[in-house]
Amino acid sequence: MNKNLLILIAIIATNSNFVRSANINKRYDDDEIDSDPKWIYNQFSGKCLYAQPKINNNALLKDCGDSGRFKWLVSKNNEDHIVSYANKYRCLNLPDPEDNELIVSNCSNSNTFIFDDDGKIYPTTIDNDEYCLGVGESGLEASLIECDMTNGDEWSLWDRNPNEILNVETQEVWIYNKNLNKCLSAESTGRAPTLSDCDDSKRFKWKVPVSGDGFYQSLYKHSCLNANNINRGGNISIIMGDCNNEAIIMDIKDSYYGDTIISPLDEGKCLGYINSKNNKLGMVKCNKNNKDQHWEITTINPSVIRCGSSIGNCPSGQCCNKDGICGTGNDYCGKGCQSQFGKCNQTITRTTTTTKRTTTTTTRKTTTTTTTTTTTTPTITNSFESLADKGNRIAKEANDIAEKAKKYSEMEEQNSIAKEANDIAKKANDIARESKKYSEMKEQISIAKEANDIAKKANDIARESKKYSEMKEQISIAKEANDIAKKANDIARESKKYSEMKEQNSIAEMGNRIAEQAKEIYERAKELEKKTKKN
Repeated sequence: MNKNLLILIAIIATNSNFVRSANINKRYDDDEIDSDPKWIYNQFSGKCLYAQPKINNNALLKDCGDSGRFKWLVSKNNEDHIVSYANKYRCLNLPDPEDNELIVSNCSNSNTFIFDDDGKIYPTTIDNDEYCLGVGESGLEASLIECDMTNGDEWSLWDRNPNEILNVETQEVWIYNKNLNKCLSAESTGRAPTLSDCDDSKRFKWKVPVSGDGFYQSLYKHSCLNANNINRGGNISIIMGDCNNEAIIMDIKDSYYGDTIISPLDEGKCLGYINSKNNKLGMVKCNKNNKDQHWEITTINPSVIRCGSSIGNCPSGQCCNKDGICGTGNDYCGKGCQSQFGKCNQTITRTTTTTKRTTTTTTRKTTTTTTTTTTTTPTITNSFESLADKGNRIAKEANDIAEKAKKYSEMEEQNSIAKEANDIAKKANDIARESKKYSEMKEQISIAKEANDIAKKANDIARESKKYSEMKEQISIAKEANDIAKKANDIARESKKYSEMKEQNSIAEMGNRIAEQAKEIYERAKELEKKTKKN
């Protein structure tokens, strides 16, 4: 292949790259990325990632809703754009890692991210994994933060609005397999649940939605039934794990046979034995003939024997209490015991008679007459002395009271003065606080005004910079097109010299066509340059 043909191929490649680079408004179609939209939920804040209507605005954190602005197109474990479902031309973007700000902008200008199995979202523009997406300082927007410094960097993908699962009424139940007479028992986190004899321990108690659709959460370790490898095909292992999108269980009443436990991630699989010998449970192919796949949700311990008019009598020797439960002891056989469904304690009535004994005592009164001669001596002096002493004592007490009254009066006056001084001090403090608030407010207003002025200047500079950048780019394109035209003309001239040869004639014709294309590109670039200057 001769030199001129190589030059032509290079020009064609350059021309193709130029056309591709002009595609600045990329749109993602459903066949380019997972077409099922996801909610991106932040566990720490309890909120979802939200794309604002205006372009190049911050990606916010808001209470999860159903609009398309809460939904995203995401590729799990792949390096790809995170695309807004509300507008497939717009993607999550980290324009400058230095300021940590996340915005939603044109996909062609946006960088890519990796969403890993640990719930971390890493921007691919940063070489290390020390920084990932998390909750910003205000708590109102997503931001680039240092990983593992806070729980705010953990995210999960949901196929439905998380609020429909997280904010529901629940009840405590046993999950009972009547065919096997056993209950679902929770194990430690990361291990599969088992089937065991029912009892009242927390291992056998579960918190499930009253509506029936949502998490099956154990009271033992507060972990959930989780289909952790739902996308790997074959049987799906069930473990005690995180309460997330992979832990949603469908309403048992809406399942195939009205009594099977199914994950909406694969509705063809039901909870049952993977291996009955080692008591290992998982999500296996649904089969109504398999006894281990039929379940019952009950608010009463299934191991408890019931009694009553619609159930029947208790076993021999047991009592039926007021709640319709069989057993022995005073709680079952005492007060409220239903004798028609079992035995009850005998009630013994005792009558106690009380006899009151009255005793009469007779007292004989004897009167004795005694004659006494008494000599009376006047005691006027002693009486006066006694009165004087009493008067002195009263006077002393009166003086003491007077002194106390005086002290009290002074104290009351001092208290009044102190109270008044205290009121004045409080008012002074209130005035000082108000003054401080006013001063701070004035300072904040001044700072805000200054910040606003700086922001305006920054916007003006950004606009001027953008105009200059566009103008510079168009001049560069025009120059490139002009160079291509010159090269094409050179090739055309060269090929014309060797027009006798068939191969060279072909090259000349090709060069002329490329020259015409380059000339058109150059003319378009000049027109674009004129428009930019006018703007």
